[in-house]
Amino acid sequence: MGVSPAGLYSKGLNEIDLREYSLVINLSDQSLQGWIPPDGAMRVLPRSVPDPYGCGLEVYRQSRDAIHQVIIRELCREEDTGP
Repeated sequence: MGVSPAGLYSKGLNEIDLREYSLVINLSDQSLQGWIPPDGAMRVLPRSVPDPYGCGLEVYRQSRDAIHQVIIRELCREEDTGP
């Protein structure tokens, strides 16, 4: 049984309530300054991954794999250090 893509689409930061998150992994080179709530409750980790837009399938796969590695590495680090 596959995963349904219903409801999945690219969302802008203005569509997300960032106060609900304690960790944001910024995969772009763009600053998130001005988007992050100023209360300091959220950590932002910059981990740039090349944008594959307009490239071939192999570049998309490389970006997918890079994102997967970043997420796994950061989640494992979070589990080791705790909240």
